[in-house]
Formats: sequence, structure tokens, C-alpha cells
Amino acid sequence: MDDRRRKAEATAKAYIGIDQLLKELGEGAEGFVYPSPSATAVKVFTYPEKFWRELAAYQRLLAHNVTDVNGFAVPKLVNSDSKLLVIEMTIVEAPFIVDFAQSYLDTPFEFEEGGEELWWDQVRADFGDRFEIVQSLFYALEHRCGIYYYDLAPRNVRFTP
Repeated sequence: MDDRRRKAEATAKAYIGIDQLLKELGEGAEGFVYPSPSATAVKVFTYPEKFWRELAAYQRLLAHNVTDVNGFAVPKLVNSDSKLLVIEMTIVEAPFIVDFAQSYLDTPFEFEEGGEELWWDQVRADFGDRFEIVQSLFYALEHRCGIYYYDLAPRNVRFTP
């Protein structure tokens, strides 16, 4: 087990208040996600910047009472701990959109010249004939909440199987 995972597990145990974690729900560049006994998801962040970015997005979603976007469930912020870099949220079922750590509020990310087109090309390649549905999620978040969501990837945008 690497140090990053070991630290995340210790943090999750401390936050949840248990000695043994259940099987993790997921992991990524930003951190690790674990289920809690109260049926919520606890995300432990590796990088403070990603924690603050995701927390701001979830606070914005909560302020706008957003529970879904175009029929895709969005987790609801339950709690957070800025010292531990932990966000606790509800667990959602597919179809869903999760992981707001690469989101920007009110102002879009400034791509290098040609970068935005390359990004959209990658999203198109990842989702194929579902691209327009996924693109509509991006614009719905932008228009409804001022959230620019840049992690449109199959691990974060799930369709009903």
C-alpha cells in the first residue's frame, strides 16, 4: 500500500470514527472515496486546491438545490472538514455526474490556444454517440449554477447500464 493511500485511509477512519473501513468506492488523482456507516461517501483529498475547488462546487450546487442535472443525479454535500481535507456527500446511483474537483465557478478555465477544442475532441472520443448528452450537462451546469465542469470522463459521468 502506498503512502498516499495509507494516509487517506487513516484520515477517513479518523473522520468517520471507525477502526475498519469498508471497501473504497473509488480513487483518482484528487484522492480516495470511502463509504461511511451512515450511507454517505467520504472523499479524502490529496491536494488542498482540489478540496477547495470541489467544496465550492458542492456548496454552489446545494445553494441552488441541485439534486440532478438533466436527469443525472448529483451528490449532495453533507459535511466537510477543511483540516482533514474531507468532503462527505450522499451516494448517488447511475445515471450520475460526480467529482467536481476540476470545476471552476463563474469563470471558465483559460485553455492555451486550441486547447478547448482538443478537450472537447477528447470528450467526444470518450462518449461517442452520447457526446451531445454529456455536452448538455456541461452547459446546464454553467447556465444553472455558474459551474464550469472540466472532468467529463466516463468514470465521472455514468449512464444507466
